[in-house]
Amino acid sequence: IKVDEPLFHYSHGTGLTSQAEQTTGGVSILFEDSAGRVWLGTDRNGVYVLTGAVVRQVPTVGSRVHAIVEDREGGIWVGTSTALNRLWPSVAWRFADGGTKPIRMLCTGTSGAVWGVTLQGDVGRIVIHENDRSGAEAEPIAFFDSASGWTGGPAESLCAGHDGSIWIGCRDGTVHRFADGRFQAMPRPPEVAGPVDQAIRAVVVSRTGSVWVGMRSTLLRSADDAGTWETVPLPAVAGLPAGTWGPISRLAEDCDGFIWAATARGELFRISGDGEQASRLTPSQLGGGATITAIRPLDDGSVWVAVRDVGIFRFRGDTVRHIDNDHGLPSTSVLAMTADRGGRLWCVCSRRVFAVSLEELDRVSEGRQAFCHPWVLSGVDENAFLDAIGDPQCDATLGGDGRLWITLASGLGVCSPDRLPRSSSVPIVEVEEIRVDGRVVASATDLAARGSGPARIVIAPDPRSLEILYAPRSFAVPSNMVVEHRLAGVDRDWVRGGPQHAATYSGLRAGCYPLTLRSSSERDEWVDSEAGIVLDIQPLLWERTWFRVATVAAAAGLAAIAALTFATYRSRLKMAALQRQAALEAERVRIARDMHDELGTSLTQIALLAGLARGETRGDDASHLGNVVRISRELVRSMDELVWTVTPSNDTLPHLVSYIGQSASDTLGQFGIACRTRTPHDVPNLPASADLRRNVLLVVKEAVSNIVEHSGAEAVEITIDVHDGRLALTIADDGRGIEHSAAERSGHRGGNGLVNMQRRMADLGGTCLIRNGVPRGTAIDVRLPLSTNEKQSR
Repeated sequence: IKVDEPLFHYSHGTGLTSQAEQTTGGVSILFEDSAGRVWLGTDRNGVYVLTGAVVRQVPTVGSRVHAIVEDREGGIWVGTSTALNRLWPSVAWRFADGGTKPIRMLCTGTSGAVWGVTLQGDVGRIVIHENDRSGAEAEPIAFFDSASGWTGGPAESLCAGHDGSIWIGCRDGTVHRFADGRFQAMPRPPEVAGPVDQAIRAVVVSRTGSVWVGMRSTLLRSADDAGTWETVPLPAVAGLPAGTWGPISRLAEDCDGFIWAATARGELFRISGDGEQASRLTPSQLGGGATITAIRPLDDGSVWVAVRDVGIFRFRGDTVRHIDNDHGLPSTSVLAMTADRGGRLWCVCSRRVFAVSLEELDRVSEGRQAFCHPWVLSGVDENAFLDAIGDPQCDATLGGDGRLWITLASGLGVCSPDRLPRSSSVPIVEVEEIRVDGRVVASATDLAARGSGPARIVIAPDPRSLEILYAPRSFAVPSNMVVEHRLAGVDRDWVRGGPQHAATYSGLRAGCYPLTLRSSSERDEWVDSEAGIVLDIQPLLWERTWFRVATVAAAAGLAAIAALTFATYRSRLKMAALQRQAALEAERVRIARDMHDELGTSLTQIALLAGLARGETRGDDASHLGNVVRISRELVRSMDELVWTVTPSNDTLPHLVSYIGQSASDTLGQFGIACRTRTPHDVPNLPASADLRRNVLLVVKEAVSNIVEHSGAEAVEITIDVHDGRLALTIADDGRGIEHSAAERSGHRGGNGLVNMQRRMADLGGTCLIRNGVPRGTAIDVRLPLSTNEKQSR
């Protein structure tokens, strides 16, 4: 209840109680949020918040407040006459401006106080008051001087002891201890001599009270604060002379009492608490010149090591695990690192800070989870300039109040882990826009208006680029949300979205592509988007079904026309060839008829007249007329063979086989030589051209003539067979054989007959083999392909 200046609260039993004596005027809205804070909206002075008994103003855009509401994630929305404001407690903010003395190293004492060393070597302590809206207000950092009892030179490093003391390493090689409100200097190590750099770059105090310091390439140990120093030997590094691995830059003690030491060249060593044993643990991923920026031992026995531009490493027992961008880290350039009380590891990078659950990091490092889900805090998110001071100066520590302190280029930064948003469930991802070639084709409003079920987005043919913008349905800082997308038919597996929350594709072909989105938080629980989207890319003209059907039909019609035209052309060619063949056969019939009727009749008359004249003549004239009669009869027989050859009706294989047997039998019978012919029962009715019949007949005549003239044979056997398209002809006699008649053949006018027989068969693609008969005589084997000669005849 707002009454004038005071603000009252009423409850049954206690009645009216005052909450604030002095408040602003013009309050028109009172709103209590889930945290118990009361927000006061005014009509001219903006908005105020009551926390406990303190009222403070919260800056907003616009001074006249019309509405105040709280969202499900704890954010406060304030509607003014000018803008809509969302108020969220900052997780990170810039605490103080260091001015000309930026702080380079921090540590927290057992009392919770935060100590720092500046770049100039000053040592100071920070005091915090819980008053301002950020939750922290500081007095100017109090630096120690001679009036405060500080007598050391410029400081270089510091650490906190387990007994509440603070240890400071100086650039002149001295070590100082602060306890019970006063400083005490330890004896200078004997190695500090000469003009070379003798700065104590790192210092750590173990649980047993021994002091360890790192300088140049030497590691020193003192068993107590009496200043008895001893050199701790470190293992040799392959390829490097002893002691050339660079200055000792980082020192830390783990929960088992081992001391961890890092050098400026990226070497990492672990030394037993007594300094007797040391081992080199440099990860294989580190090359020469790597920068180890932080070593953070934890109470669970693990040691976390940050390496600039490489990532972070977890050492536990004898195992080493490497985590980098491939496992979900937003950056591998970690400059500083520390852990909070809530089980998160905080990593400081240039211009950003991120926190990730240690439990998640364990699951990722052991392969039980693919990615981690860090909260990323940047200047854009937190309205703070988080520009971390450059390595090796950057440092971070956990204060006694649970806040994290970070050295920035412009002072100190503070992170409050308890202000990270807490969500009871994983926010669902929604598509905000779909762009094709830079033009918006669908927005979140369009998709919501389509109702339930998958939304079908029709896209014009041949899109050059397709961009899908999406975001989690969350008002909190969404940097720890992991969103993955998958476009069916394009993506084989889920694709992790980048910081822009966009999926980009190019060169997609026509078709339907269902899009699925899912999100996950640090619990690694995946939630799919509520409604899917189907991208329907329209086909080009020549890709459409009707166009393809029409094209196929047209092609088929053209092919049919071409085939018909070609068939007609071939038919005409065949018809012309048949006509020419018919004309040729008619001409052959005419020639055969003329030869038979005219030439045959004349030769027969000559033979008859010569026979009559021979009967009437005596002496030499009768002998001459006998030769005329013989020659006339041979001419008649040759003419009959020629007529038989050119007659078209004889162009078949059965006619050829029949004529061969008849001709050989007639000729041999005239000379008293027995002739036996063996032929198949059914001779195939295959075509036999005139050229084939003529050459085969001449070969048979030559063979029969040789038998009559030279062999002295009494019997001849002719075998004819047709198999696999080949004509097999064998003429065998029982005469003297080839060797006995060679002399006679060489002097005979027909001595070239055997060679001619072989040439004739070779011209037809066949063979003619002359061999000795079995058991005696001569055999002539003729093998002739019929199909080849059929094609040649055509």
